[in-house]
Amino acid sequence: MGRRSTSGSRFLVRRTGTDLWTYHRNLPADVAPKVIVEVRLYWCGRVAKFRGKRAIAISLGTSDRREAERRRDQIHAEIEAHVARAMQMVRQMGIVPQATRVVPSLSPEHHKTIGDWVYAYTLAAQDAELVENPNDPNGNADIFAWMERARAEDAAIGTEREAMERMLARRNFDPTDPNDRSRGSEIEELLEDMGIELPDPEQQRLVALIVLRARRRALNALQRRQAGEPVDTPPVTPAPPMLFKEEARHATTSGPLLRATFEEFVLKRGMKRHTANDYRNQLNRFVDLFGDIPVAAVTRKQVLEFATELEKFPARYPDAWRGKRVQDIVKLASSRPDLKRLAPQTINDRSIGALKSFFSWCIRRQIIEVNPAVGVALDVPKSAEKPRDPYSIDHLRLIFSQPVFTQGERPKRGCGEAMYWLPLIALYSGMRLEEIGQLRLEDIGFEDGVHYFNVREGVDQSLKTSSSARRVPIHKTLIERGILKEKDRLQKLGESRLFPQLKRNREDKYTAGFSKWWGIWTRGIGISDDRLVFHSFRHAFKDRCRDCEISREHSEAIMGHAGQSVGDSYGKGFSIAKLGKSMDNIHWDPVFDDHHAY
Repeated sequence: MGRRSTSGSRFLVRRTGTDLWTYHRNLPADVAPKVIVEVRLYWCGRVAKFRGKRAIAISLGTSDRREAERRRDQIHAEIEAHVARAMQMVRQMGIVPQATRVVPSLSPEHHKTIGDWVYAYTLAAQDAELVENPNDPNGNADIFAWMERARAEDAAIGTEREAMERMLARRNFDPTDPNDRSRGSEIEELLEDMGIELPDPEQQRLVALIVLRARRRALNALQRRQAGEPVDTPPVTPAPPMLFKEEARHATTSGPLLRATFEEFVLKRGMKRHTANDYRNQLNRFVDLFGDIPVAAVTRKQVLEFATELEKFPARYPDAWRGKRVQDIVKLASSRPDLKRLAPQTINDRSIGALKSFFSWCIRRQIIEVNPAVGVALDVPKSAEKPRDPYSIDHLRLIFSQPVFTQGERPKRGCGEAMYWLPLIALYSGMRLEEIGQLRLEDIGFEDGVHYFNVREGVDQSLKTSSSARRVPIHKTLIERGILKEKDRLQKLGESRLFPQLKRNREDKYTAGFSKWWGIWTRGIGISDDRLVFHSFRHAFKDRCRDCEISREHSEAIMGHAGQSVGDSYGKGFSIAKLGKSMDNIHWDPVFDDHHAY
């Protein structure tokens, strides 16, 4: 439970960055919410207060080990008395830690159970004190002193409305303090202890009224005990935590399961294969952690735990790890600090976003009532830096001055001719990497004097969005370099795809391997900025369209960006001839003026 320093002293650690000693006492998850400690620090006269924290950390204000041990011993005995009392409460009340589930409302039977439990719990606090410390003459006095303070505080509050507002007021939470376990208002914490989350403010106010009146009944009973009247402690089982846990168990033993429901979701939505595979990957990771449970059993806490676990998940990992469960990959990655982890924004957008979309559909199908992924998000560090930057003219000069483009070399692991054509097509079209890599020979068309790439969805082709489907004029430079001759060569060989050397991976992507290789290759020639990736060609093309005074409407049509107004969706769009004229006005003279390209 405690930490040990290098000297072996229990509950004694050095403060980070200083020579000062600190008392540190970890608490069990189920006990921590019940530990309320006020400790007077005799060496400075200050009072340290702790409520519901998972760890009690107190600076001992000295760098001398022996003095630190004396101070530790002075406060430890008092702290342990509070901890032991909380443990006794937990054992007697039958409180167990559990995941919360969101409920829209509570029934009158629930309200009665909560009120009876609060009343019994308050009386049982005195029973636990007497059982734990039968020979302590001050034990009973402590309970009565607490009772008097509670009655005085209750009287000072005034009306029931004022008392309820106090119980519903959210406590201040310090996000910089790792020991601060505040979870909201007093009522929210009480409900969480019961294993439920009640989003409706009106329902929370009703619970607050019930708790308030139950406590006042208990205080009156304790006053009668103090006057000598025997007042029995009612049975406290089943406590609300056990009641709601039992209801949750019955509720989650029926209903459609996650995986089967998800497949129906994909089918009914007519989801594109690439998107469906990405969503399925996120759901499978969730199932790895929590099992193929009924949809109705999923809680917001589980979604948050899922997102938090993914922060430890590597963005890329060795092929030998594929097929393993999330927890196994996280364990393997713990010994590989060199592997970059998933970014919080990526987890929010892709992982939580996929679950949120799925659960929204489940609500429309009346499978669940509340979306457990709504409102769940990881904190994203504020940064002025863009996650992806365009290649600058200097970067492009460096790339296209390499022997691959000037002398006809092909790296051994560079995917053959794809290494030459993919960067050039991206530079002169702004197309996405996968859009280029999945092109078929039949996707090179001709109309109104313009050769074009037909970016479409097919049996083995997918699009990022519906607006991605388009015809992209082939720049005259690509024709001069021989893209049409390459098509003819492949046709004679009986090939059907423009880049037959690119093979689809498990996620049906043709260019996943090339993307990884491109990062290695560019770092090898001196481009090490993580914000510069193959997609940087697309950013550079957008900037070039601006520099060459291509209209926004034409550049968006060429790049497959959705229009910004409803009117943009009317009609068939710009003719290929119009877009071809704009494409002819785009040039990269600053990149290629200084060297001859192969």
